[in-house]
Amino acid sequence: MVLLSFFYGRRHRLLSFPLLLLIAAVFFSRVYWRNVFGLTIRFEQLACGLLFLAFLYDLWRKKIRLRFEPLTILVLCLLPLMILSSLLESKLPMQSLKKTLVYVPYVLAFLALVHYWADKERLRGAWDFFYMAGTIALGISLVGFILFLFGVNVGMVKVGSGSLWLRGTMIIPNILGSTAVLIFAIAFIRLLFRKAPGTKAWGDMAALVVATACVMVSFTRAAWAGAVLGLIAVLLLSFKMVFIKPVLLSLALVIGTAGLTYLATTHIKPPGLAMEPEVSMGEYGEEDEYSNPNSVDGIAYEGKILGVFEEGMYSKTIKNRLLTYRNALQDWLSSPIIGRGTESFLLENKNRPQYYIPSTWIAILHDWGLIGLLLHGIFLLLVLAGLWKIYRKTPDPFPGRYSLTLMVILFVSTLMYQTATTMQLSIFWVLLAFYASTVAIFSHPAAIGPRISQEERADKSPHSGIPALKSIGGGDFKRGENPIGL
Repeated sequence: MVLLSFFYGRRHRLLSFPLLLLIAAVFFSRVYWRNVFGLTIRFEQLACGLLFLAFLYDLWRKKIRLRFEPLTILVLCLLPLMILSSLLESKLPMQSLKKTLVYVPYVLAFLALVHYWADKERLRGAWDFFYMAGTIALGISLVGFILFLFGVNVGMVKVGSGSLWLRGTMIIPNILGSTAVLIFAIAFIRLLFRKAPGTKAWGDMAALVVATACVMVSFTRAAWAGAVLGLIAVLLLSFKMVFIKPVLLSLALVIGTAGLTYLATTHIKPPGLAMEPEVSMGEYGEEDEYSNPNSVDGIAYEGKILGVFEEGMYSKTIKNRLLTYRNALQDWLSSPIIGRGTESFLLENKNRPQYYIPSTWIAILHDWGLIGLLLHGIFLLLVLAGLWKIYRKTPDPFPGRYSLTLMVILFVSTLMYQTATTMQLSIFWVLLAFYASTVAIFSHPAAIGPRISQEERADKSPHSGIPALKSIGGGDFKRGENPIGL
């Protein structure tokens, strides 16, 4: 993470090292320390703190002017609401306040990010790095899975519930799967719009293959559904603007990778299963009730899918979630306006896992009430409206395809985060910063410009007088080549 951020920062001077370090840390939530003053401290939280200190220093030097856009205010209002609901409504106010501390570095980092991404050049560079760091993290995770199949356990594979699960560099398989879907969507859209002859697309093809494989072996239904729905959303939104050849190529890569991954990970007995249970054998090292290595026969794709319709091991998680949602909503009714306090439902039930609320919307509603859900809902609606306006009225490649990518990510992540929320991780807040910054920068007609269709652009030759676009690190991009991979 540190080296990647350092070398990328040397090349892209507009982006500071603390900013790049935070983006890289987003994809390494497994790096944390437990029981530090009774808290779990994650590396990404330290990166958030470092970025905010750099932000304060730049404010003091008057290199940045403090400003508050409407979308920024909506997000910032959540923090005082967290404190207020924890103090007034939680049965364990001090413990709820302690849980609120988890969100403080993320909210402060969000404030810093929307200031640093105040122009499109920095936003381009940050998005490029987000894509690069995510692809590298998924690649590391996939290598960890392959090593496990050959008997080398580096702690990236969970064995439980009759199957293998990849969690890689992320904290749990559900989060790894949803993160892989984000990189999957970015890579797919990049390939979809790479129409220019001779365009180098090997990096995007590799990213799509790695992301598809990680979605598969994460063994999470939400990620599988998110990838499929993301594909459908992209094709529906862009079918009049893309060419058939890149569509067929991209779909062939996805289907081929999914098929090969299925064949390579079913009905196998990895030598790693004979090893002593380590961190990969369950969350934090303990075995869950179904964690019997000898009963695992690769990845049980069929059982996971059939669990939606039939009683069995894999239907239990659905029932548990629904029961948790019902109980949480009943508890919320005692304080519907400002909620019951940060993670009070879990705290008041002695931190038992079945009282953890995995849905983002229900967690916000329970913890911070109707006000919190309204703030978050208005933010999402304004972002969606802003991105749609940018996409419909802007020429490609930037920011038109970028807004399409963010719309798809907003759609699929919102769905996936209803089964495994990422609010307690930095990726949730970094995505909010990308949304808010994009809408703020490109919401003005001067920034959007006239719309140019893909067909019109296809008719133009490289010598038609269209100026080249400058990349952040130097060099030229011809229009249509997607300098930020959109």
